[in-house]
Amino acid sequence: MRHGGVGTSTYIIWMGMKSRCDNPNNENYPNYGGRGIKYAPEWADFSAFRQDMGERPSDMTLDRIDNERGYSPENCRWASMKEQRRNTRTNRQLTAFGQTQPLATWAEKYGIRRDTLARRLERGMAIEEALTNPVPRRRSRRVIPNDA
Repeated sequence: MRHGGVGTSTYIIWMGMKSRCDNPNNENYPNYGGRGIKYAPEWADFSAFRQDMGERPSDMTLDRIDNERGYSPENCRWASMKEQRRNTRTNRQLTAFGQTQPLATWAEKYGIRRDTLARRLERGMAIEEALTNPVPRRRSRRVIPNDA
């Protein structure tokens, strides 16, 4: 092959991207090509994709920064699976302190359990308050023996 990439993980990811966008028989097509997600025309050529993105770093996946836009040099990055999972259309995005991030990212950043943060928000607490209010410590149940 002229680009020498066949069989590499970068090439396999590129093929997957193209299949999700172009192949109606791909199980993921409804979430990509079926809803209008395309790739940059120059990325039809693997060499152009590899030149723009570089080789796939170990343990990274191809991620679209804005999931409503297609695959292009300005909208793609190599991301960890954790970043990838947090960057989905179904994740709840919250804006606090002038920044928008997924609920899970906010919870991790402030040391709060995701379910605690979600419950606070469901009860109507403002996001900044939900993040900065300390989580009450549970009182331990100490069992006192009868003969003490």
